[in-house]
Amino acid sequence: MAITTASERLSRRTKLLYGVGDTGFSLTSTLIGAYFLLFLTDVVGLRPALAGLAITGAENPMTPRLGANLGARIYKRWQIYRIDV
Repeated sequence: MAITTASERLSRRTKLLYGVGDTGFSLTSTLIGAYFLLFLTDVVGLRPALAGLAITGAENPMTPRLGANLGARIYKRWQIYRIDV
């Protein structure tokens, strides 16, 4: 990776605007997660610890595997995707 000079770095204003632009997605995903947590505890009847594990804990180990499998299927035709697991 090349070393960047001070003139190539992003300004504080640009960083702030990127952060503001990401606010909508972050807020949306947080609201969906909170609603799903309430659904799991109130409607389904799971204990809060299990509901929280279902939302956060079960998602994190599965995401890289699913992405690797999807990438292997997509790029298999051109033989350019490699899985280093």
